[in-house]
Amino acid sequence: MKWRELDRPEREALEDEVRMLAQAWADRVMADPPGPARPYDGPPEVRAAGLLAMMRAADAIGAAARSVIDLAAWQAGQTGATSYAELGEAVGITRQSARERWPDALPADRRPGRRAAGDAPASPDAVAALRRAALGQDGPKLTPRGWTR
Repeated sequence: MKWRELDRPEREALEDEVRMLAQAWADRVMADPPGPARPYDGPPEVRAAGLLAMMRAADAIGAAARSVIDLAAWQAGQTGATSYAELGEAVGITRQSARERWPDALPADRRPGRRAAGDAPASPDAVAALRRAALGQDGPKLTPRGWTR
């Protein structure tokens, strides 16, 4: 499924809605509300306090939005998204960035670099060679003190 980009009026409307949401949450969480008048209408120090609270609320909204994106990416990967490129395209990031951000979003059989079902496993000789190399039996090995023989 494809989508279209928001046009300028839609982006402005979305920003207005987020601004109103941030203001509403700022009003709810201000430790010392200035009274019945909205803090954005008061003297400079009251306006500053209201705007700082709005910044904090907007930051929390951003964190909540990132959580929603992360959950949606995982759900999309589990229910039909076919690649990290597709996940990344949804939020304007590269395939590599999507893979770093959501490494487990795709089922194991659809992740890059994974052996597809039915592929022949590595030969026993190749597995033994990798094991010897990892254990340092075929030459130098890396230890906490550096490379040794």
